[in-house]
Amino acid sequence: MRHPTETSATPGRTSAREIGPFAVAILLMLAAIVGPAAWHAHQIADGRALVTTIETDVKRHDLIRRLDDDYSRVFGTVAGLAAGIDPAERNELSGTAQAVMRGLLEVDSPLDRLISVTAGVVPAADQIALWTLTRDIVDAFDHVAAWQRAPAADEERSFHVLALYRDVAAARAILDRMDDRLDEQIMSRLGSSLALVETAVPTLWSISVAGALIAVAVLVFMSRAIRRQRRVQRALEASRAALAGQNRLFKDALESMSQGLSMCDDEGRLIVCNTRFVAMYGRPGLAIEPGMRFEEFARGLRENGIIVDPASRLDIIPEEDQSWIETLGNGRVVAVSRRMRPSGGWVGTHEDITELARAQQLRAEAEAESVKAREQERAAEAACRAKSGFFAVMSHEIRTPLNGLLGLAATLLETSLDTDQRKTLEAINQSGESLLAILNDILDLSKLEAGAARPASSNSRFTRVNAASAPAI
Repeated sequence: MRHPTETSATPGRTSAREIGPFAVAILLMLAAIVGPAAWHAHQIADGRALVTTIETDVKRHDLIRRLDDDYSRVFGTVAGLAAGIDPAERNELSGTAQAVMRGLLEVDSPLDRLISVTAGVVPAADQIALWTLTRDIVDAFDHVAAWQRAPAADEERSFHVLALYRDVAAARAILDRMDDRLDEQIMSRLGSSLALVETAVPTLWSISVAGALIAVAVLVFMSRAIRRQRRVQRALEASRAALAGQNRLFKDALESMSQGLSMCDDEGRLIVCNTRFVAMYGRPGLAIEPGMRFEEFARGLRENGIIVDPASRLDIIPEEDQSWIETLGNGRVVAVSRRMRPSGGWVGTHEDITELARAQQLRAEAEAESVKAREQERAAEAACRAKSGFFAVMSHEIRTPLNGLLGLAATLLETSLDTDQRKTLEAINQSGESLLAILNDILDLSKLEAGAARPASSNSRFTRVNAASAPAI
């Protein structure tokens, strides 16, 4: 689409200072020119026919502006869909835009009238293409409406949003060509009318006072035509400014995506990419911009060390839909998804999932440490149970002969003994009872560790071995 400044607006910018000398020249010639009034009337009739034709072209301009406004609203809806707005607001926007587009396909709609009134003015191929694109936009909105019933994947949403953007941009490009064609036709007819007036000026010397009145009519006609053209020019510039604003809005929506987005055509040329994609893969030695060939992009990835894996698919032209995890040379982890386009080429999304990958790795390490700790705990418990079992067995094995010794000592104490013998036996008996108490405590501790008994508080006292028996022991 051309910039508004590219349109020739010289006739539309004719000022009163340019008309003034022309009017003075007519008044000066009226005194000397005498000519047939009928011929001059014929010239005026031709001028009126040109004005009528220009008015018809202006009405065509109005239809084009109205259609451009409709497509601009659709353009805003597409930008909203790409930005990921609230589902309710998205459904409302898409429903309104869909109703507008369906209305354009009805009989006697602005689109139908534009095609009728521009027959023979613009190529029939443009008219057919505009009708077909409008129908494709309606079909695309049917897919968007289906999201309300069944949520779509990000790839499908991106595909239909990009398809809407492509169709709307193509339709507006056709309207722009029609607009330029009408501009050229209006400029040509205005030039013809100016030439007609300039040709009629010499004849005004031969016209009487009636010729002066006709000259005034010509001036009025010219001023009105010029004013109309200036209004058309201002409206045209405003329309193009609005279109530029919509383009900026769509670009802002594209740049606000958290993912890197790229689109290549069927010849492997990059046609669309956002800043996130450039920041992810761009390097001082690799300038990524629309128009570069995929082979150049792939070679730059290898030469700049962005990809180091020999099995990487990032530098291979896809032949089918693909999704994989790519580890770049700088350690960043990227989730790559490529979807083939029906018209050829593919659309790729690139999401940095480095932090997610690190979190998953830390989680796996933590789970491994937890398993190891549980195994160590089970080993410690098994060792503790083995120790407790050993103590219980040993306590039982020691306590059995000890009880026999204590019984034998008690039996000997009941016999007739001298004083030294009795003291010795009493010391043996008392020491054996102390040892038996210690063994009982060990056995109780083993039961506590095995969970076979519960601790209970009680008043207890310690029994000392009689100091007098120490020498005997």
